[in-house]
Amino acid sequence: MTFHPYGRHTSSKWFHDAVWLDFNSSQTGHANCSFDIFENLVVGDYNKQPVKPCINMEPCYEDHPVRGDVCTSTTWFDDTNTRQALYWSLFSGAAGHAYGCHPIWQCMSPAYKPTGNVLNNWYDDLDLPGAGNMIHARRLFEKYDYFSRRPAPELILTKQQVIGDMAVAAQGKGYAFVYLPNGNPVDISLETLPEATALTLQWYNPRTGQYTLIGEVPAKGIYRAKPTSSGIGNDWILVVDSK
Repeated sequence: MTFHPYGRHTSSKWFHDAVWLDFNSSQTGHANCSFDIFENLVVGDYNKQPVKPCINMEPCYEDHPVRGDVCTSTTWFDDTNTRQALYWSLFSGAAGHAYGCHPIWQCMSPAYKPTGNVLNNWYDDLDLPGAGNMIHARRLFEKYDYFSRRPAPELILTKQQVIGDMAVAAQGKGYAFVYLPNGNPVDISLETLPEATALTLQWYNPRTGQYTLIGEVPAKGIYRAKPTSSGIGNDWILVVDSK
């Protein structure tokens, strides 16, 4: 049992210590296109005592108008935004994440009055790219130990200053992930998997689910993670495997 809050809030604000609250729910909502709200809600819930799972129950919806800060080059959330919300949540301590689409939740069709500046009908948005991208996150996480996963900001050595381009990292038993929301390079510590003597590095494309092998490196020093493409819509995940 949980409680679904309104935008930019989390259930822990009111009910974290309630015995009936099994896990916290947050709504990063439809007004943010940057990492700060995820850090405030998801990371905040992850670090609370007593420990309870947290889930981002309502992030920005695909094809939904932005209700606050202007993001990227449009005022409508697209697949880039929904992917960023997904990985910013999961790599920051969320146990799960929900996907939403603006015309679909209200079953918009010519028979109904539009709500919330909706542009399309539900059947127009069934195959939006952001919806199709969700399965790639699931397949990535199913390959690795789920319950050992934790946020690992110490992996990222490059100082993160732009809240709309915040790299985030997670690690678990024998693996680590680093998400680059716009493909901009960062320096990564290779010394955070203590059981490893060598590491296998790959790029994972969250838009296609494809892996690209980088190679094997010693488990020491610093690695400059620089994807093959960068810019808005070019997000990447560095996958680090203990060898």
